[in-house]
Amino acid sequence: MIRKCVLVNSALSGDDGNRPMPTEKFTARVKGSVLVNDRAYVLGRYGPDAWAEVLAAMDPADRETLESVLAVGWYSIGVQHRLLEAIHRELGDREPDVIAAVGRHSAELHLTRIHRVFFRMASPAYVIEKATEYWSRFYDEGRWRVVRVERGVDSALVDAPATELACRVLVAYMQRLFELVGARDVVVRHTNCRMRGGTECAFTVRWR
Repeated sequence: MIRKCVLVNSALSGDDGNRPMPTEKFTARVKGSVLVNDRAYVLGRYGPDAWAEVLAAMDPADRETLESVLAVGWYSIGVQHRLLEAIHRELGDREPDVIAAVGRHSAELHLTRIHRVFFRMASPAYVIEKATEYWSRFYDEGRWRVVRVERGVDSALVDAPATELACRVLVAYMQRLFELVGARDVVVRHTNCRMRGGTECAFTVRWR
């Protein structure tokens, strides 16, 4: 039986997924571990020179934050958005799907290293049940709303600012997350986005 999970981000900020977004627009914060994981992907895949190029493409305040970031700290979500923009801009010619790779890498690190207890208990149903709790480990704004339906669940992520690139990371993250907790034939699609003029940012997740 194919199950379906629909995820909606209905409170996005900004106008363009590729446009730098000023920190002052955001009150939401992201856990430092997310930024550390993004840095770890660039360093592990491309080395310190590539990471230096990414940092050089960012403004001095963001560079200072990223050079001293702590996994246990909390930082403006704008820093994450601008980091993704810099990674996409500086490394996209070397790896066209670099943003998706960042998302997959984060899922693997979060479950297999940082949240091993969660991983041991996890299944697709458990992930859905604990979605809000899991999200709150990494972001201090936004929540998942889950509604059971006949063939699975409808789920909505609300009150969470995002950009086009952040949504692309989320697609890849969810793909790998559901694979890691035992779902088979996982397909994730980003079906609508306010960055493209839609009224919401929606994803469909299907698995067997």
